[in-house]
Amino acid sequence: MAVFCRRLAAMPLRAKITIPSQTRSMSSKNDSDQVLFTSNYGVRTVILNSPRNLHALDLEMIEGITPRLLEWENSELAKIIVLKSNGTRAFCAGGDVKSLVTFLQQKDSAGISQAVAYFRKEYQLDHTIATYSKPCVAFMDGITMGGGAGLSMHAPFRIATENTIFAMPETAIGLFPDVGGAFFLSRLEGQLGKFLGVTSERVSAFDCLLTGIATHYVSSSNLSALEARLAELESSDLNLIDQTIAEFSGVKEPSIQLQYVGKQREAIDRCFAGDTIDTILSTLRSEKSPWSQKQIETIQSRSPTSVAFFLRHSQEAKSWSIDQTFSRDLVFAKKFMEHPDFVEGVTARLFSSPPVTPTWTPASFGELRVSHIARFFEQSPDDPRLNLPERLNRQINYEQYPHAEYGLPTEEEIRKVITGQDPDAGASAFTANDVVEFFQRRKNGKTGVREKVLDIVGRKGHKNEEQGVLEWIGRAD
Repeated sequence: MAVFCRRLAAMPLRAKITIPSQTRSMSSKNDSDQVLFTSNYGVRTVILNSPRNLHALDLEMIEGITPRLLEWENSELAKIIVLKSNGTRAFCAGGDVKSLVTFLQQKDSAGISQAVAYFRKEYQLDHTIATYSKPCVAFMDGITMGGGAGLSMHAPFRIATENTIFAMPETAIGLFPDVGGAFFLSRLEGQLGKFLGVTSERVSAFDCLLTGIATHYVSSSNLSALEARLAELESSDLNLIDQTIAEFSGVKEPSIQLQYVGKQREAIDRCFAGDTIDTILSTLRSEKSPWSQKQIETIQSRSPTSVAFFLRHSQEAKSWSIDQTFSRDLVFAKKFMEHPDFVEGVTARLFSSPPVTPTWTPASFGELRVSHIARFFEQSPDDPRLNLPERLNRQINYEQYPHAEYGLPTEEEIRKVITGQDPDAGASAFTANDVVEFFQRRKNGKTGVREKVLDIVGRKGHKNEEQGVLEWIGRAD
């Protein structure tokens, strides 16, 4: 008989919520006002403030944020870092790729050097967040793509709202999912990361929570109150921060249709299990469904070089550390700047009005050779170095995210409960609701637990009627 019991952790008492402007709050800005910085008790906030460009990161913004984060890391008064933007349309729509193309149109080594300098500083910023010694909370309120993903996906607390639209769109412009994207995507469950990296498909709102892209789901209208509540904590305790965010968590709106559960998720895991684009396309063709046909058309519109590169990149990144990932990304970025697809993709899709179809080199997967991709992975003494800044308080290097426990239960955790390998759960579970109740207790009633557990059990569990228990029938990914 299953024993589903666990002591419920004490929830923090809800304190009086104060509006930041009514507390001891200080703010400062950089010269162009594209980034604002505020201080409210123990919270230090970075506010992206370039709404006309959907808060796309340019070099000046990056150079303003990184030193401030390093300053706060060494301050005993700073307890929590909040990353957000002004407005709800976008958190950050990406990096400033138009400026990069302007550099490269110089058609000399100086242009490539300028582009590499941009990527180096962007990756240094993202790596700082990924290894920060104090809790970072990213408000992914609105479009969160490319460079915006780099600012948020490595933070221990990633909050999705009803406005969140997450994507890694790089293969559509002849680049690759950089900013540590291969590290993050390759650690998502099943084949989801491969699917998102290859197709650039979007993940919205509550789906971000269920897929592990976000750790929490909060209504956009509650973010200001949450930020004020975090300021009152004056603590860097991760469990307390997790529980505090949970106080403000919302629920899935009835009108939201989940896109990454059930049969759809099974199709993703089945069709994108292959390691080569030929295998993936062949499996998609055998599906013979409107969804699979759409994916075929999408993939064939992407840069063949970018897609094939990402498939190898994401596979190798499974064994890389976070330091290795960012260091290798800089080398890869330089090589993509030397390849014609990036300028072609950005020019066709972003400079042209209306956008036109890029002419890729090579033009199709059939023309692509293994040797074309192998060149990206060849190492040279002349490769650019990331030159990570010395930080006394930086977190240790890691190969798995050290704060994964603050998201929803993983498929592996659910498997262990069903198979009796979780010492807190007993020998077996009788029903899906048993498993739901167990994880609701373990996660203190966290929003999304029921939906996530029921989806996993529905896809990978089976009720043994003779023995009256659930059995695990899915393979471990």
